[in-house]
Amino acid sequence: KAGMFEAARRWRQLSMASLRRFSYTWQSSTIRSRVERVAERFLPAAGLGNAANRRTAAAYKPASLGTVFMIMCSKRRLFGPCDAKLAKNSYIRGAKKKLLKSIQIMSNNINLRKGLNVPLAGAAVRTVRKTILPDVVAIRPSDFRNLTPKLLVKEGDKVLAGSPVLADKMSQNILFTSPVSGTVSGVVRGDKRKLLAVLIKTDEVQEYVDFGIRKVEELDAEAVKEALLSSGLWTALVQRPYGIVANPELRPRAIYVSAFNTAPLAADNEFVLADEFDNIQTAVLALAKLTDGGVHVSFNAEIKSRFEALKGITAHHFSGKHPAGNVGVQINNIRPICKGETVWTVSMQMLAAIGKLFNCGRYDVSRKVAITGPMALETAYVKTVPGMPMSAIQGFYGN
Repeated sequence: KAGMFEAARRWRQLSMASLRRFSYTWQSSTIRSRVERVAERFLPAAGLGNAANRRTAAAYKPASLGTVFMIMCSKRRLFGPCDAKLAKNSYIRGAKKKLLKSIQIMSNNINLRKGLNVPLAGAAVRTVRKTILPDVVAIRPSDFRNLTPKLLVKEGDKVLAGSPVLADKMSQNILFTSPVSGTVSGVVRGDKRKLLAVLIKTDEVQEYVDFGIRKVEELDAEAVKEALLSSGLWTALVQRPYGIVANPELRPRAIYVSAFNTAPLAADNEFVLADEFDNIQTAVLALAKLTDGGVHVSFNAEIKSRFEALKGITAHHFSGKHPAGNVGVQINNIRPICKGETVWTVSMQMLAAIGKLFNCGRYDVSRKVAITGPMALETAYVKTVPGMPMSAIQGFYGN
């Protein structure tokens, strides 16, 4: 214990309150046994378990356990030597580097023991049965948390795919754009004239706003931010905590993406995004300019994904039952959000849309949607756009 408390004392940024929590938490046999299990697994890789160095390992075992505990409690960072002897021992210094590498491997391969996979019948067959361009699409402000919308169009206005329809009153450079070209057919309001939806009647031939093709490698962070704001794709970035649209004035600690979904009957990203690798790669390179912590992508450890070949990402592999594919669960296991920190998340589908903006110069949020469930007459995928009414897929479920 002396070595553990010396490690805590020498961590300059550790407050006295944190030290008291460290002392109290260590009294828990559950925490202590967990630390010992981690140490037994990873200290041999660091050289502390070798028979030739058993005496040295035994002498520094308390300090080593303290180091492992500090790593686990502080998002797997290593904070210098545990005591003066440890600092002067070259063997231990080398072991410390190996231990840090082992802990890094541990953080990139995470097994979740808790959870539940709900066995539901009716998973989607991997084929696209239909392309649906609905007669009317809806843009609903309630889909975005903490949004106070400002209406930018009126009934009868002509819009293109990518034309602004709404803005955030609190930050009016955040725009919400139309997913289709057509005519504004209605503005739906509720109690006290609360804006509920903007309805757009679609054209037979779709037209797009031309945002221009851009090479991401030549853009800086401000240029990327301006492109996303002007096109309406900034709303794809979700800020945590609170799950709101990202604040353009902030620079997040990191950006997190979940490349798989463990929810019951969820769409298969490997099929849905089979042709979007280049667009997703462009989006990753663009978003990496908006943060110093990089883009973290989490994969299913049980399935080899084509997206593991993406450049410029930090890959993490999760195994376990649902909610292993939930990006919030992944963040909590990779590096929890501390007080005063913000992180952003984005879905794989919206990464593809961001990539199309830079590669093709247009706002294209079309996607494949899974038709699933035990009541479906035929399970498959359809290609459509956000805002599609459920009546458009009524034929897949009968009457």
